[in-house]
Amino acid sequence: MEALYHHFKDRNFIFLTISLDFGGQEPVRKFIENHRYQFPVLLDPSGKTLDLFEINKIPTTLIIDKNGKMIGRAIGPRNWSSPEFFSLIEQMLQDKPSRVVSLKD
Repeated sequence: MEALYHHFKDRNFIFLTISLDFGGQEPVRKFIENHRYQFPVLLDPSGKTLDLFEINKIPTTLIIDKNGKMIGRAIGPRNWSSPEFFSLIEQMLQDKPSRVVSLKD
């Protein structure tokens, strides 16, 4: 995820993660520092985003366009540094798909 963030951060792309850690801010902060992540992490200890985006498995990744429309969903872990995902994000930024796409392995 860090590589994706750095590759697209200066383009019309915002990369956010949401932590549902019930232990508060400190464990999340330590995790981010230990892995030297630079992408933004939002905290949602109450889990409101689960209902809002109809998420029932963690991790789930959503890609939301600049109009607030969900255009991509991936359930489960992924290798975000693979060339296929970079290509997919690039295509999404250029083509502006009008339908939801599934981000499969």
